[in-house]
Amino acid sequence: MTETSTTAIRASDEYAARLAEFSDQYADIQRRRAKLDAEEARLLARSAAYADAFADATVPAIFPPAERQALSRRSTCAALAMATRTPERTVQRATNDAELLVNEAPAVLASLEAGRISARHAQTIMDQLGDVPTAGRTVFLAEVLPVAEESTNANLRRRARILRERLHPESITARARRSEADRRVEFEPAADGMAWVHLFTTAPIAQGIIERVEAAAAESRAAGETRTCAQLQ
Repeated sequence: MTETSTTAIRASDEYAARLAEFSDQYADIQRRRAKLDAEEARLLARSAAYADAFADATVPAIFPPAERQALSRRSTCAALAMATRTPERTVQRATNDAELLVNEAPAVLASLEAGRISARHAQTIMDQLGDVPTAGRTVFLAEVLPVAEESTNANLRRRARILRERLHPESITARARRSEADRRVEFEPAADGMAWVHLFTTAPIAQGIIERVEAAAAESRAAGETRTCAQLQ
């Protein structure tokens, strides 16, 4: 074996060893992040339960019980939002997701806490679980969790959607027709004179809006480039 070949082999071995080291460290970071995400979910679920328990004591009795609970929860979410400089609506959504995860899918939470799945995997399962009838949720979780622990999030999303459809007694057409009543638009102020517009509508309409916005943006960029070139000339 020539000296050049020996050097190349050593370099290859060193590269492989360093790559394995990077991979191990990266995997460890992902596991620790998943554990923190599970810890956050438990905290948010506890904060919601606390808000419910003290709603009658902290909100004036002039409000109906349901409204007292809603106001108490909103106050709790506002405090968390202020502490983390996060939009209140974002904290509210995260709290709702955390409650579902903690109360309805403890096995998924345990897998997240152990680092066997990521927060994205857990969110995908929760997104589909919300549309699974109560009677079918145990079966759904038992079948979908092993998939989450051994596949990418994209593959999990596809498999979970198929399983959800199989377990749901109503057809997708009937559910889509009923869901149209939930269409809404929400306005969320942001910093520096900006704002977010949240639109919940049917998929074809949403896709059409995105395509038109992207086309308008492309035309605007092209017009701007044309003006710039004209000015330079």
